[in-house]
Amino acid sequence: MLDWSYDLLDDTEKTLFARLSVFTGGWTLEAAGEVCSGAPITKDDLVYVLIGLIEQSLVVAEEDGDRYRMLETVRAYASEKLLSGGHANAVRERHRDFFLALAENAEGKLKGPEQASWLQCLEHEHDNLRSALEYCLVPASGQDAGLRLCGALHWFWIMRGYRAEGFDWCLRLLGIDAIDKPTPARAAALEAAGVLAYHLGDFQTAGAYHQDSLEMTRELGDQRGIARATLSLGDLRLRQGHAAAAESLGEQALGISRNFEDSWLTQQSLNLLGNVASAMSQFPRAQSLYEEGLAIARKRADRVRIAILLNNLGYVTFQQGNYSAARAWHEESLAIRRELEDPGGIAYSLSGLGDVALEQGEYSVAGALVRDALSIRRELGDKMGIVELLEKQAAVIGATGNALDAAQVGGAAERMREEIGFPLTADERFRHDRHMAAVRAALGDDARFSGAWKEGRAMSAEQAIDISLKSALDRG
Repeated sequence: MLDWSYDLLDDTEKTLFARLSVFTGGWTLEAAGEVCSGAPITKDDLVYVLIGLIEQSLVVAEEDGDRYRMLETVRAYASEKLLSGGHANAVRERHRDFFLALAENAEGKLKGPEQASWLQCLEHEHDNLRSALEYCLVPASGQDAGLRLCGALHWFWIMRGYRAEGFDWCLRLLGIDAIDKPTPARAAALEAAGVLAYHLGDFQTAGAYHQDSLEMTRELGDQRGIARATLSLGDLRLRQGHAAAAESLGEQALGISRNFEDSWLTQQSLNLLGNVASAMSQFPRAQSLYEEGLAIARKRADRVRIAILLNNLGYVTFQQGNYSAARAWHEESLAIRRELEDPGGIAYSLSGLGDVALEQGEYSVAGALVRDALSIRRELGDKMGIVELLEKQAAVIGATGNALDAAQVGGAAERMREEIGFPLTADERFRHDRHMAAVRAALGDDARFSGAWKEGRAMSAEQAIDISLKSALDRG
């Protein structure tokens, strides 16, 4: 059937049919014009040739009229024609270059008011972006382009839950014919790999990549790159319990960003310094830093950063006992996160709301919020988030009657913190110890508590999550 349909095409239609096979997941008319035009097809004529392919049912027009696609069997047949024509590499290079330009354009747009539409654009083109990255793995096909794609896409990967996949792309592309000479593309990909490893809870790997990126940006004299790597190292040091080192790094990054009048880096630096102040229980100072960062984010209409800073304001007001204000901050953030379809952010907001409900004794509400957040973190492979949420689930489970399960989940979380190198801050330790003391009292027997805790420490993360979710569901 396909041979018969193909034989009915004229030479121009056959050429476009073959070239269109380079797209995966569909394409726009603009993309087809950039990638598939060239003798014997002009950009002006391409739309008419495309219509001919649609009329012969070889191309499908989506209902909204903005995208086109081939059925997979048809695309595979067209791909064979492209390969046999001898020009496949040229078409794939144009495809790679088009989607590299799109990704680099999107990178800047993800920091401003057009975030939602550009996130959706990247989601629509995700299969094409994967195909472009795959082509960059072919020897001599453009490692630099692949590294640039990693640098441009890493925030998209984080926000839309593709963290492990993104990290794998970074590893594969950084591992191709590694060169000693520093390049901006390599420095950016090293930073991307570090950020992705951090979000996956692999602190040792993250630190190594951030340090490599910092050294390379210094060698290149890239001040903004230095600020970004310094900020990332600051975030990591804070998570590892080194608040003084994190504060020093945050101040360095703030100085660079203000010197360059870079508002995005400035708000990032203020957020890190707010996190440091919060970890040191300096909550009024933390709130002031977050509010300064939030004002910048609102001026930029950067809804991603607005949502992050709202959550952080929710946390510091919660720590100061203002639960109604904390709930309002987290709810405002949650609405933005849902609009942006940011699963990690949604989980963070749900977790904050769970804190408030737990402290106010609304255990069924807290359990549902923490359970939903934990399910998201599990899917993302977010070790830090899983640990924090297991601890909250232990508190909820213990408060609602199953102290044995609570002790096991608490023990598992403690071991996971040790494995990651992710200590509790002073204020976190106070609440954690209070909740676990209640669990111990509910068991009424130190030996039973210690035994259950030890059993939990021997569990895998998956076992602890399963117990946590099942116990929470059993109790409504």
